[in-house]
Amino acid sequence: MKKEDWTKTTISQRVRFIIDEKFEKSPSDFATATGIKKTTVFYIVNNENVYPKADTLQLMVNCKQANINPAWLIIGEGLPYRGEEDNTEIMKLKEQVKEMEVEISRYTKKGMDVMVDNERLRIENTELKRLLETIKVDPKMRSA
Repeated sequence: MKKEDWTKTTISQRVRFIIDEKFEKSPSDFATATGIKKTTVFYIVNNENVYPKADTLQLMVNCKQANINPAWLIIGEGLPYRGEEDNTEIMKLKEQVKEMEVEISRYTKKGMDVMVDNERLRIENTELKRLLETIKVDPKMRSA
């Protein structure tokens, strides 16, 4: 299921997703790992309009094996597992850094080109100044 679809799902569907993904589709294994009664887990996954009690949600979120993102479980925001958003954010930041490096490289090249042009112009300016001095000093050059 895509990230943007999770807000349109129920807690029951999200719990079912975790059971399918992390517990090989076994509500019993999920119940054992979380410490929730099997009957409660079965009730949650088989009834779409169920909102589990806070202590049940807490047990789900505290289950290290499930690694559930609390915001995702309760309201469908973010990604299912803790740490996934951090990785996504890190990947976005790395991509931005790469883009900035390319941009800096372009500007550095432009800067080097400008420096070369400036040096060339400085040399030409020096030569023109010498030529102008030569013209001022040598009267024969003035009439030319």
